[in-house]
Amino acid sequence: MFVVPVLALMAFARVSALRAELHALRAEVERLRRQVEGKPAEAPAAPAAPPAPAWPPPAPAPPPIPPVAVADSRPAASTSSSRLPLPLSEPVPAPPSPPDFATSVGPRLLVGTGALAFVVFVGLFVK
Repeated sequence: MFVVPVLALMAFARVSALRAELHALRAEVERLRRQVEGKPAEAPAAPAAPPAPAWPPPAPAPPPIPPVAVADSRPAASTSSSRLPLPLSEPVPAPPSPPDFATSVGPRLLVGTGALAFVVFVGLFVK
């Protein structure tokens, strides 16, 4: 019973969008029709000079800057240091745990129960 109003609203929204698109297409066809009727049927005159671009051409790119050598400002690492170096990559995550009842059989039971309830409802509704 709840589905009918929702479907009606969806249909109304789609029809409204279609109506707006149809109105825009009709306006464009009418504009093109007026444009075609307004032109003379004769052959066009000699080609005119190409129009100037609307914006100036882009400036040439500056030459690339050569790389500069930077001196290493870190102190030299001593072998007697007690600090361990940081790992370069993140630690490997633990393997996923095996699926339990709630994630493997639970959803299947819910879907099956819902399907059974639907079939019983349809059977009683038709009867």
